[in-house]
Amino acid sequence: MRNSDSIPDLARDLISRGGTVLGRIAVDAHEARALVQVLPKAAPVEFVIDLQGLERFIEAARGSAPDVFPDVDGIEGGLRLVSEHLRAEVDSAEGKVFAVGVDRRGETWRRAGPAPQRNALPPGDYRWSAERE
Repeated sequence: MRNSDSIPDLARDLISRGGTVLGRIAVDAHEARALVQVLPKAAPVEFVIDLQGLERFIEAARGSAPDVFPDVDGIEGGLRLVSEHLRAEVDSAEGKVFAVGVDRRGETWRRAGPAPQRNALPPGDYRWSAERE
């Protein structure tokens, strides 16, 4: 793996791949986070990347990433792979996604709200009546 000083840069790069970053990417000693506009007409999603977890994910993916992305080195392949995982977290949710990220163990996660409830009745003009037929 690259030296530990580059892990924050990798986290910034990963967040930038998620969509349009709103504001700035905040990075401290433990994590990187930012609001990202993933889809044009949807609410922004908060990306939260644990730096140690990102390093673990990339280290674990270095062996298999070249099979999926043979045109790049293991680190870039790992970044592409984790980016795809985060995109899948957003796309597969059954509701509004508020946040996605990589945890300390190097696993991706999402926090989502419930899906909007759909009306079980077909569209129509429904009126209540007290008259008995």
